[in-house]
Amino acid sequence: MPKKNQYSLQLFLKFIPAMMVAGLIFVPVDGLATQLHASSEGIITHQVGHLFFLFSMVALIFTITGKGLDKQKGGA
Repeated sequence: MPKKNQYSLQLFLKFIPAMMVAGLIFVPVDGLATQLHASSEGIITHQVGHLFFLFSMVALIFTITGKGLDKQKGGA
């Protein structure tokens, strides 16, 4: 086999794992995740949980910016 063809084959074989990973990432399968609730109190509780999480994240943002922690460098 000529050197040029051998080099091309080796280069192609190096990219096979990258192509496989890209295929897994860019061609996902449906997850089909659902959140079922038997009655109305289940969905209400779930949505109240979302509101609590939203409130908590807004409070966290105001705490971080209010104390100037977004301007300090982190690290140990």
